Amino acid sequence: MVLSKKQKTVFLAGLCILESLLMLTLIFHKNIFMDEAFTISLSGHSYPDVIALTAADVHPPVYYLILKFLTGIFGTSLIVMHLVSVLPFLFQMILGCTLVRKRFGDRTSFLFLLCLFGMPKMLYYSTDIRMYSWAMFFVTAAALFSYEIILNGKFRNWLYFTVFSLLAAYTHYFACAAVAFLYFYLLIHAFRQNKQVLKKWMLCAVFTVLAYLPWLGVVLRQISQVTEKYWIPPITFSTLVTYIEYTFAVKRSHLLSLFLLLVFLAVFWLFIFRKKEREDWFAAACFSTSVGMVLVGLAASFLIRPVFYQRYMVSSYGCMWLFFAIEARNIRQPWISRLLTVWLIFCSALNFIDILKLRYQSGAEQMESYMESVFEPGDVIVHTHNGVQKCFAYYFPEEQHELYGSEITDVYQKVYQNYRIGELNALSQLDHADGRIWIAADPAHETVLEDFRAAGYQPEYRGTFTFDEYEILFYYAAKPYHTAEN
Repeated sequence: MVLSKKQKTVFLAGLCILESLLMLTLIFHKNIFMDEAFTISLSGHSYPDVIALTAADVHPPVYYLILKFLTGIFGTSLIVMHLVSVLPFLFQMILGCTLVRKRFGDRTSFLFLLCLFGMPKMLYYSTDIRMYSWAMFFVTAAALFSYEIILNGKFRNWLYFTVFSLLAAYTHYFACAAVAFLYFYLLIHAFRQNKQVLKKWMLCAVFTVLAYLPWLGVVLRQISQVTEKYWIPPITFSTLVTYIEYTFAVKRSHLLSLFLLLVFLAVFWLFIFRKKEREDWFAAACFSTSVGMVLVGLAASFLIRPVFYQRYMVSSYGCMWLFFAIEARNIRQPWISRLLTVWLIFCSALNFIDILKLRYQSGAEQMESYMESVFEPGDVIVHTHNGVQKCFAYYFPEEQHELYGSEITDVYQKVYQNYRIGELNALSQLDHADGRIWIAADPAHETVLEDFRAAGYQPEYRGTFTFDEYEILFYYAAKPYHTAEN
């Protein structure tokens, strides 16, 4: 059956609407993890403080400012914050229905929309209260407008490319590395054209550098801080393997993930051995942008100290799957093309079901319900895991949250100054606590109970609770001469 242009438009628009509605079903959960708790707390500060605290941390400020602006209008609920992360995916879908379709055809547009929704990690980061979905959108948009420049070097295309590149650079440093490759490819194009195009490229590059100069001092200071101490473990061969696993992980199944990798490699093989046209070279630029960003991360990790982590690759996933969509359209055998479509839909369904179960695991609701039934304002919760402490500070702001056996950095103390958090260097500090004492112990640090017993407490086990990626062993710490609460 051959569809008319209008029918194809309706079909692609319907696919966008369907995928958008399915994404929106993922925004109503209550699970958060440490980095999301940091984001939520940071967004509660003033605009100048958001910039200053971001500068003291390790990321640029654009995402935090976007979140601050939109939550200032629509409220600070988790639903709104999740929705802020969905927006850039919706914007990428619009690009897929318009710009991608215009330049590469209906088939590429359809495949790109499937990949945006259903490929590994896409749905996860579509609601994550972090900057990665915005970084991906900015990099993908910059890539598409770099192609518009090649086709039509009008001022507006240079302007869009420059703006999206700057937004990417001010959202995540590895997104900045990705768009640097796009600038390099445009430079090659300019050399192959004429002096007029080269002049436009130079003006664009100079403006970009000048616009980034105000943040350059922050970047240098952050690099020096990272050189001294950072949380990312050393890069090993097994680490490199996890990058591949992370990118192609379907429903946490090794077999399905391997098959998706093989499908991607088959499309790449097709690209290698076919006659290249302009669209293919652009696709190659997109893929090499993704690979180049990883290589920059690895180089920095070996030259400075480990600074690259799996989720940082998400910034360039839009470019990688755009390459796949452009090259997969060249499959000429109809039955193979249909099988590929069925496979992508199958992967999308599996990944959606998987992330739906992950987001709506009942642990957060059960934990919140129980804690609210036993906590009283002024109670003290002793934590052994700094991530759990940060999340509990958001979930239960009326209680005092003390971190035992670890330090809270100056940045985190400033970010969480509106929350009741602190450090507990010795259990004797609890002697003057007015409220009751509770222990939220990470299973890896359950030895904290021995310290409490040595200090005269009688820890009473109340249950094991889970939310997001955390597991908590929960205790009421009663002293022998205290009457335990009911």
